[in-house]
Amino acid sequence: MKELIFENTGLPQDVLQLREAAMPEPKAHEVLIQITARNINPSDLMFIRGMYGIVPKLPSSAGFEASGIVIKSDEAGKIPVGTRVMFTAIGTWKTHIAVPATMVIPVPDAMPDEIACQAFVNPITAFAMIQKSGLKAGEWLLITAGASAFGKFAIQMAKAAGIKVAATVRHEDQKAHLLDLGADLVINSETEKLQKLIYEHTEKVFQLFLMPLEVS
Repeated sequence: MKELIFENTGLPQDVLQLREAAMPEPKAHEVLIQITARNINPSDLMFIRGMYGIVPKLPSSAGFEASGIVIKSDEAGKIPVGTRVMFTAIGTWKTHIAVPATMVIPVPDAMPDEIACQAFVNPITAFAMIQKSGLKAGEWLLITAGASAFGKFAIQMAKAAGIKVAATVRHEDQKAHLLDLGADLVINSETEKLQKLIYEHTEKVFQLFLMPLEVS
């Protein structure tokens, strides 16, 4: 199989190497997965640089979530061969991986791989932050970097809870999509006055700012 690994921490472009590696041998409680899609989050880049909360055991692969197809089932047969799954693990930037059967979630037929591979970190983070905020229906939430993967999930979750959402973007062509997702106000922070528009539309200070690390 192939995998992206790093032997030293540093900037991804400096330390990542594409290498051939032996196919994983799954244990009795594990399934062997052929990875079909994996995403890139800010946490992945911080992990490679040695700046994340989890210290890499070198040499290490990167990536914390992915989706794929089970090509070898666990001994108990909990996850049959051919099942499309999504999962989290340390080191998903490779073609194959063995993970515990209890750690994978079957993917609905209607969900494409590129969505399934990012259905853990950002959705759970968005849900937890909105719950932690204590905001109620009718109150306002400001999400910076609204066009990021995190921002899009947060907009939809807040809207479903009846919370009014304002979001910032850096590009004008991103506005329409966020409005379609449920945002009540979208502000281009490069060309528009954020404070002015917030006051004009809400006449109050926002209860919470959600700030993703970067726009994706």
